[in-house]
Amino acid sequence: MNVRKHSGARNVLVRLAQRTGNLQLTVEDDGRGFPFSGRMSEVELEATGKGPLVIRERVRLLAGELAVESTPGHGAG
Repeated sequence: MNVRKHSGARNVLVRLAQRTGNLQLTVEDDGRGFPFSGRMSEVELEATGKGPLVIRERVRLLAGELAVESTPGHGAG
């Protein structure tokens, strides 16, 4: 939903994998990306106020970990 609403992406890849007893959800798109280049952890996203707020909240409720990789103008993963 966030990708469609905010990114302007034409293509999206969603993967769900199980690794060592944990689930890993990966979403990659070719949209606008976030207003930073590189990879930011959940702690860095929180400190700078960047990244998807709703997704950060959901990950926190699930006691998960979040990382966002972004290339402005070329998408996020």
